Amino acid sequence: MSRSGLSKAIRSPKASEANGPASICSAHVRSVAGAIAGSITGRVSPMSGRRMRLTVTAVSLTGTGATPRDARPGTMGPVSHPTAPDPDRTLRGLADVRRVFLSFPEVTDPSRHADYNAWHQYDHLPQNRALPGVRHGERWVRSPRCRVSGVSETSEGDPLAADLDAAHYLAMYWFARPSRPAIEEWLELGSRTAEVGRRPELEWTRRRFTGFFEPVAGAVADGVRVGAGAVPLLPHAGIVLDVRRSPAVEPAAVREWAGVPGVHGAWAFVGVGRADGLVVTMAWCAADPVTVAQACPSPPGGLLRTPLAVIEPEAWDWFDASR
Repeated sequence: MSRSGLSKAIRSPKASEANGPASICSAHVRSVAGAIAGSITGRVSPMSGRRMRLTVTAVSLTGTGATPRDARPGTMGPVSHPTAPDPDRTLRGLADVRRVFLSFPEVTDPSRHADYNAWHQYDHLPQNRALPGVRHGERWVRSPRCRVSGVSETSEGDPLAADLDAAHYLAMYWFARPSRPAIEEWLELGSRTAEVGRRPELEWTRRRFTGFFEPVAGAVADGVRVGAGAVPLLPHAGIVLDVRRSPAVEPAAVREWAGVPGVHGAWAFVGVGRADGLVVTMAWCAADPVTVAQACPSPPGGLLRTPLAVIEPEAWDWFDASR
């Protein structure tokens, strides 16, 4: 999608007035486009230094870090990146990514979970992963077992906490640099697949929250052979997720998450654009995420803290009434 086309998608008032999947998709595109416009503007400080076992490389979140103070809302300004040769690039994996996208969808029709997962697993996710600008994509389910495991926490009386708590799934995409053209191409794919009838889920799902984030700190556990940038690519049983409002990421906290038994490694992300002020921490679990979550750090005041399970093909019966 061109810059003018993206702006037009954001501004057009008529798309949400019509009925049917096409108009629903237009509203969804405008919503995501607004997040994009606010998230890839301004200056981004690159991560520096090398990642080592249970060490964290973090971006400062003050001064010239990834904060909205440097952004011009509604523009698609450039993102700065280091240009010097990096002899360790082949070992960095996803550690050189500057933008990830998180989506928290709710399936509003309880009878359509199987349809939603079939569409996502056999159409949407692989088609997105095939884009050259998408470095990685994955999703997880907050099954009833995850929800009632006794370690899920939400902040009462907070509208955002309520939205996060209502979601059934979490989807995540890591974008190649430079971020802007990669995200524009990804957005265009969403529009094109809707135009040819490949977005049936738009009629019975609701994105309770979507936002762009910058990876700022990563750590790996003892015994894990890969670097932090490869942790999200490891086979895993699920994740433990923590979402909270915070002005900064504490490297020591990420190290603590990576040191929990049953964890491959952990990453922390800071929100940009409309997600400004949010910090997301994720631990990739080698063991059952519900069990792992019981040992993860649990400081008070979070918006949501929950385990989520990896999604296996055809194993989509978590929400069946017969279970």
